[in-house]
Amino acid sequence: MSVIIIISAGGGEVLDYCEGETFSARCQAYDEVVLMTSAHYGRMRLGRCLAVNYGNLGCQLDVKAQFNAWCSGRRTCDIRVSSIIDSLPDDSFPCTRDFRGYLEASYICIKGDTSK
Repeated sequence: MSVIIIISAGGGEVLDYCEGETFSARCQAYDEVVLMTSAHYGRMRLGRCLAVNYGNLGCQLDVKAQFNAWCSGRRTCDIRVSSIIDSLPDDSFPCTRDFRGYLEASYICIKGDTSK
């Protein structure tokens, strides 16, 4: 199974990460922290790592809560893409687990407590 992450970090730059890669959120200023604004995992549309529609195209699951727990409030955040599907309960994912999925996520950096 392969996974894509598409990230829009503040300025709107979109990046994608396939299985085996790592989602990285970084706030450059010493007094800023990550705030996740969206995160959806699934088979929304074809792209770099999801080149063939084997089924379930258009399905997705909102995983913002998981990303908030992992990333929001921290100055940096590194999440291995393969850990996303592993963190989901078996019955929560609306797509067929045997096929590739990807994540679309966005975050911003805001002023905050950087002691984490």
